[in-house]
Amino acid sequence: MNKTCWLCILLCCPLLLAACGLPSGTLSDLYKENLSDVSEISIVDGRTGEKTNIADARTIEAFLKDMEGVTFTPLQDQSAREGYIYSVHLFEDGDETFSFTSNTIGEHYYASEPDFHPIVEGYTK
Repeated sequence: MNKTCWLCILLCCPLLLAACGLPSGTLSDLYKENLSDVSEISIVDGRTGEKTNIADARTIEAFLKDMEGVTFTPLQDQSAREGYIYSVHLFEDGDETFSFTSNTIGEHYYASEPDFHPIVEGYTK
C-alpha cells in the first residue's frame, strides 16, 4: 500500500473507534440518575434562542413518557459541527443533571430515532 492509503486508514480509525465505544439507547438508558427525580426541564430553541421552562410535575412526566420511544445512536462521524435545533436540559432540585441537543449528548454526536424534534416542539408552544 502506498503512504496515502496508510495515512487515510490512520486518520479514519480513531473516528470509527470513538463512535463504536459510545453507548446507544433511550433517554432512560443514558440518564445516570432516576428520571422520576427530574424536577424541571429547560428547552432552548437553537433557531430563535427562545427558552421554555417546565416545572409542572405532570408536564415533566408527560414529556419523559413521550421521550420513552426515542432511541439515541452515536453517529459514526464524530467530526465537529455547529448548531442545534433544540437543546434540552434536565434538572433535579435546581441542579442540571443531564442535557442533550438535537444532535449531541455531552460532547458526542448522536442521531435519534424517531426524530425527537416534534416531541420537543409540542412542549415549546
